[in-house]
Amino acid sequence: MFCKKGFALPLAGYFKYLTTISMKKPIQIKVVPVILIMLFVVSIFASINYYNNTVTKANNNLLVHTQKVLYKSQKVLSVLEDVETGTRGFVITGDTLFLQPYYLSKDSIQANIAALKILTKDNPVQQLRIDTVSILAGIKVKISSSVVQLRQDKNYEQASIIQLLEHGKKVMDKIRILISEIQGEENVLLAIREQIAEKTASHSKKVFFIFLGSILVLIVAAVAASRYFDKFSKTADSTAPQLNTKLTLFSQRIEDVVKGISDPFFSLDKNFIFIYHNHAMQSSIGTGKGHLMGENIFDLFPQYKENIVGEKMRETMELKKVTAFEVYDDFLAQWQDITIYPTSEGIAVYIKDASQRKSWEKELNTTKQLLEETNQVAIVGGWEVDMQAGTVTWTSVTALIHETDAGYKPDLKTSIGFYKEGQSRNTIIQLVNDGAEHGKAWDADLQIITAKGNEKWIRTKGKAIIENGECVRLLGTFQDIDAQKKMADLLQQREQQFENAFGTPLVGMALVNTDRISKEVNQSLCNMIGYSREEFLSTSLEKITHPDDVANDKERIAEMSADPAKSFQYEKRYIHKDGHIVWVILSVSTVTRGDDNILYYVAQMLDITEKKLAEQKLKDERKLLQDIIDNLPLNVYMKDLQSRKTLVNKSEIKYAGAVNEAEILGKTDFELYPQETAAISVAEDIEVFTTKKSILNKATKSVKNDGTETAFLTSKIPFINKQGEVTGLLGISYETTFMEKNKPAVKE
Repeated sequence: MFCKKGFALPLAGYFKYLTTISMKKPIQIKVVPVILIMLFVVSIFASINYYNNTVTKANNNLLVHTQKVLYKSQKVLSVLEDVETGTRGFVITGDTLFLQPYYLSKDSIQANIAALKILTKDNPVQQLRIDTVSILAGIKVKISSSVVQLRQDKNYEQASIIQLLEHGKKVMDKIRILISEIQGEENVLLAIREQIAEKTASHSKKVFFIFLGSILVLIVAAVAASRYFDKFSKTADSTAPQLNTKLTLFSQRIEDVVKGISDPFFSLDKNFIFIYHNHAMQSSIGTGKGHLMGENIFDLFPQYKENIVGEKMRETMELKKVTAFEVYDDFLAQWQDITIYPTSEGIAVYIKDASQRKSWEKELNTTKQLLEETNQVAIVGGWEVDMQAGTVTWTSVTALIHETDAGYKPDLKTSIGFYKEGQSRNTIIQLVNDGAEHGKAWDADLQIITAKGNEKWIRTKGKAIIENGECVRLLGTFQDIDAQKKMADLLQQREQQFENAFGTPLVGMALVNTDRISKEVNQSLCNMIGYSREEFLSTSLEKITHPDDVANDKERIAEMSADPAKSFQYEKRYIHKDGHIVWVILSVSTVTRGDDNILYYVAQMLDITEKKLAEQKLKDERKLLQDIIDNLPLNVYMKDLQSRKTLVNKSEIKYAGAVNEAEILGKTDFELYPQETAAISVAEDIEVFTTKKSILNKATKSVKNDGTETAFLTSKIPFINKQGEVTGLLGISYETTFMEKNKPAVKE
């Protein structure tokens, strides 16, 4: 690190002092145990450091997975909103350009939902939510498709479109609630994993300082021992050379241990002069700076006079307070964790290569954006009780769940003591006793109080190992389910919100089992059909369906049973409790598990009885009109803007030489009469459409298909809507040929 910028953290400026003392005065101390202890401390530190790195990486992967779920759920919502936006834009403007986001998004909805479902395959609660989103998304797309089709018809009914849009909005609101629930659950997991990351980082720092403290204590102990034995040097002149050699060897071995540490460290006196550095420090700066001993660090590295490194060294020197920070070394292109702590002679600096940690952080941040990795959510540990030896063994994950310190040794009493006092503790005592005495296995959700005082839910599973009729071991698993429990509580709250939405008065809703018995209905449906909730839950929907619609229902249900992915929307009739008919638009879809078995049907019913009554009234009025005009001695007809016949009376049918109206409706005069006659008639139509003025009693001549010439008085009256637009015309022709032939002769 130290080629142009850098640092190194110490473990000793004491070696020079020790060596000097040993050369002048013999001491008597056994150094082998000290050396072994130091080696043991170093190995323990390396092991803990490796474990912390492993936990950090695993937790980072889980953070990535959670971020991916959040991204994909937002993507599902985004494409659905694109469908909604495109549909509304087309409805308002009629411009097909607005349908571009609609067509681009609607085909990708189910693919995104399927990807989200794969990500949450280990979470049944999320899977159920996603299944419901899939059903509602299908309904939403079908509503949007219906809206687009209606709007493309020039004679569309605005009221029908508005009604469908309102229905679609309600469906979209439910989808937003579900997506919010999915993201809320993932955010809980995200917060938990971020806390684990923070705790792991904090634990690493604590372990490091313990390590440094241990080494320093050993060194100080060695110095104290040397001074203690110095008073005996006068009576031990004869053994001085031998003791001198031992001290030199002791100092050399300690220095070898410290120099063997792979991270750079060094010591500075109060004038910032190098008084010690290890080999790693010298190697890190290369040969460009030459020797460091006796040199001022700010002379060798003037850049430190102004940057954070120099600032922290001066601060530690002045305040006698440990300082830890991270810095990026431009020359080595690496991140480094630097710790500076005060010593009796000045300061000591330790440098740890943070490249791997930063690489993991960078990978995590990058992956959060790209969201390309997945991993598992569950944290499961193991445990074992040796009944004969009376010992308890935990795996590292079990210890992590209990939040115990490193090196904690559990026993049966303390293990049970972690369970929350009351029901949880009483339950585990009973389970352990039943397992040990009767060989019973168990699987229970209980609460514990961790070593740090945190209350959490866990799932404990256990079984007994029986040999010669006696339980020799108990073993099992230990899983942290606190997040799942919290999510279950959250789900319960959300379900309450769903029930509130389920009770909306706009749409009747029912969850129906495969026997067509309602599992749940909302109040709107009860009001619509006249039955109470209790009556619905005990009555098959077939019994209140209009007899003429029962066969159609059965056919649709059979198709959905064969292909659960199908859904339907159609008009049908129910019989109200008081006997009258209720017309509805019925939308039906399925909820399934992974094996395609149908769990239940989701039915939504929009009351269209008033619309149907209005349509029937219109049909009745139209029939009355037809009856009237059929009995008029006139040719009566209606045309649309393309001059196609949309209504004719019997006189017009007879005049055209047809048998019934089906041979005439939808055809133009060019398809019914000679071209010359048709051209005159269509020209009159265009005049009426263009001027919006009627033609009244115009004398015209016409030629039938059989060549017969006829004379008429023709009137054509435009239909004009509330917006002042012409939508068609009414034609009335009165044949005058007969009158001309039978006209009395005029006497001259």
